Parts: sequence; structure tokens; C-alpha cells
Amino acid sequence: MKKMKKIKTVFLMLGLLGLAACSERPETVTMPKVNNENCRHENVMKMEPEALRQKFASLCLRRSAIKPSDKPKTWGPGDI
Repeated sequence: MKKMKKIKTVFLMLGLLGLAACSERPETVTMPKVNNENCRHENVMKMEPEALRQKFASLCLRRSAIKPSDKPKTWGPGDI
């Protein structure tokens, strides 16, 4: 009886593996380049899926470079 149950389990696993192997692959979405045009709000809002849109918006916000100030602030004892 146990042998029959093992055989059924093996065939069930093989069947599930066959279904998984034959199923279509999920559609892959490539992220566009991060530039001024693509980072416009209306273009970002058109992106699907939402996870891609959030990641791309995050990259758009982080693309600016930090540059040193023209007039750096010097802090003295009276400024605190």
C-alpha cells in the first residue's frame, strides 16, 4: 500500500513539474533610461507595473549631483 502511495506522489510531482515547465514565461519589462524626458511626471505615471514605476521614480529623484556651495557658511560661536 505504501509503495502505491509513493508511486502516485512521484507521478503527481512529475505532472506538476511538467505543467510548470510548459507554462509561458512572465513578460519582462525593461526600465527606460533615466533622463529629463523620461523623468517627467506624466511619463513616469504611464509606466506599468507599479513596482517598476516606483523604482524608476526613485532613480529619477537620485540622479542629481551634489555640488559644493558657492558661498559656504562658516559657523561661529554666535550662530548656535
